[in-house]
Amino acid sequence: MKDYCDYMDSIQFSEEQKKKLTEQVKRRMVSGRTHTLRRLVPLAACLAVVAAVGGLVWPVLPLHEAAPDVVDSGEAPQADADPVQPQQQEEPQQDAQSGVAYNWPNVAVVEFTEETQGETLTADIAPPAGWFAEDLTDAQIAEMLGCGEKLSWLLGWDGYDVAGRVIYGGDGSVFQVIVWGNCADGVSFTMELAPDALPPTCIVTNDDCLTEVGGVETEASYQCYDRDGDDTDEYVYKFSMLPSDVGVRFEAVGEDQNRTQTLALLAANWCALWTTDGLTLEHLIPESIPEWRDDRLDSEESARAEDLGEYLPQNIPQGFAFESGWRELGQGRDSLGALWSNGMREVYVTVSRPEQKPRLMDASKPELYDVRLYEIPWGETVPEDVREAGFFDPVFAQKDLTEDVVSARLYEADDTGDVSGLRMCFGVWNDDAGVLIEYDAKGLTAQQARELVLDN
Repeated sequence: MKDYCDYMDSIQFSEEQKKKLTEQVKRRMVSGRTHTLRRLVPLAACLAVVAAVGGLVWPVLPLHEAAPDVVDSGEAPQADADPVQPQQQEEPQQDAQSGVAYNWPNVAVVEFTEETQGETLTADIAPPAGWFAEDLTDAQIAEMLGCGEKLSWLLGWDGYDVAGRVIYGGDGSVFQVIVWGNCADGVSFTMELAPDALPPTCIVTNDDCLTEVGGVETEASYQCYDRDGDDTDEYVYKFSMLPSDVGVRFEAVGEDQNRTQTLALLAANWCALWTTDGLTLEHLIPESIPEWRDDRLDSEESARAEDLGEYLPQNIPQGFAFESGWRELGQGRDSLGALWSNGMREVYVTVSRPEQKPRLMDASKPELYDVRLYEIPWGETVPEDVREAGFFDPVFAQKDLTEDVVSARLYEADDTGDVSGLRMCFGVWNDDAGVLIEYDAKGLTAQQARELVLDN
């Protein structure tokens, strides 16, 4: 990848371009429009289980196309232990090695506050009812970011495989946009955008990480820790801001601190300062809205649900009463769920028709799924190859289902404040019907668990 420093070391702006650039940035910085993140952050629904820019003075390039007049010195950039933020330069500087004159554009310094702890809070965001998604074209991504029809090289994304998806609500409105990019050198990024607010998250805003970029209040931080479990620390630089009516969250990850930081620095400057018309999501109109349902059902409605109700268990353990049911239909989703409870004891069953047949567990290899073979916490005792084989959520072919298989998935957890009794979690694949039945239960006896699965 040709990173930002390579580009800036070999690009020379004309005097007219520099004048326009300076005037544009000054206008943006004195516009007086400061946005307060804390006042506009939406309450994210968290589930623990589950455009065209005509006056822009910089050249714009298609994805993966190098910037014009870039001279490669043939030497790889060196990573500094403490990266230095690029400062504004009024006069062209001379590169002693390449002999090429260059000039930094007006880059606003972003103060990334160090976070001492690795990320520990993880949760999924509840999408809106009837949600569906569509892939984005390169042109759509460029227009969304205010680059015209092609992405500007000033984002630093040249050499990256960039892709994106837009998630719509059931009414066709934009809920969230996700753009991501990966480079051969291991540095990657993810950008999330949402209309009128910051994209939803379950991470609480830290006031200590607040700074400003061109008058736009920004939360910016970085960490260094083994993010992916490969025994090598990665740098994580991220920021969030609401520069206009589109909120942005950005995260760059890589082992090279300079490259990673630069990627986040460029994105922050682009979003806050370097667009004339700003970010926009107005052009993201879905081609069509898929049929969808999101219904709450009672016991009888659940049992009668079209072509899925018949796969719900009929012999519910004694003392358990129906609590709730739901039916969801949408893009890639066709499922029915039901919950029975007895105090804190629960039986939760989901029946679905997945688009693809799930990976099935080999019932002849208990070492891959028998919970009795490993001590809790499993994250420390279950080998990696066993985890990757589906240990935590195995799916068995219905023909392979036996008492021994069910027993192999029963375990007892000593959780303070929770109910005692056995727990189980696994799925059963009915190949003839193309139906997946998933069981998640706690507080059962061994006999109740076997009867729940095998006698229905």
